[in-house]
Amino acid sequence: MGRAKVMVPKWPYSADDWVTASAHRIVVSSGRLLATEIGYARAEGTAPPSREVECSRGALGFTRLYRWGDIEAWLTSRELSVLGPRATVMGVELAPRDWASEIRALQKQLEVAETERDAANTRLRWMTAKTPGLLSGTEILARAVPISSILSTGIYFLLDHAEIVYVGQSKTDVLARIRQHSVRPEKIFTHVFVLRCAEEHTDRLERQYIERFCPKYNSALKPTLTGDGYTIKGTPRKQTICPLGRGAVDGVDFLAHEMK
Repeated sequence: MGRAKVMVPKWPYSADDWVTASAHRIVVSSGRLLATEIGYARAEGTAPPSREVECSRGALGFTRLYRWGDIEAWLTSRELSVLGPRATVMGVELAPRDWASEIRALQKQLEVAETERDAANTRLRWMTAKTPGLLSGTEILARAVPISSILSTGIYFLLDHAEIVYVGQSKTDVLARIRQHSVRPEKIFTHVFVLRCAEEHTDRLERQYIERFCPKYNSALKPTLTGDGYTIKGTPRKQTICPLGRGAVDGVDFLAHEMK
């Protein structure tokens, strides 16, 4: 009498179906085939219960069958779940998708997006809300200047209302230099202006602007009075600031002009 032929039930299996571990190439949530997962467990002595039957397949003449209900219980005990059969399309194997996990991941992404949206709407309300006596967030944003414009190399001008009273430079921190001037009682100024420039231009620009405007607090180049105007080290007060050309100061062209 020949060996019996093992009949593989159709997918999906019922709890009472007897199946081989490799039937339909079932994939579990670990990403491995069910047959591989059971093979590792058999080596550890923790595989689900099974029975051997003679069959016409296999070199040994018998195969091992598992009751599907026992497999599901065993997978649950290992915190695993069944994804489904691995499919083949146009010769390419496609692993079954874990739709439950994907849905949970998408729900998590949606929750994060909704939280970020609510936070953005709250910020927008605070930015546009108007409170008597206070600037709105949009007004502050419109008046803000880049921090690099005051924390970089440049020339700074101290003004007492409409008069330029001091011209200085800093190669490290313009704001710190202005703060040093503000605590000196002999220097009175109400406004400041910062002109950013490359470090190699600071000495020349500072000298040119001092010669140009003769600020009263720049004692190093104090002007002397002559018959036809102020003269600083032989340079007439009414002079032209030489064009620096594009790229010399923040890529801005400074046009030659005369003091009026």
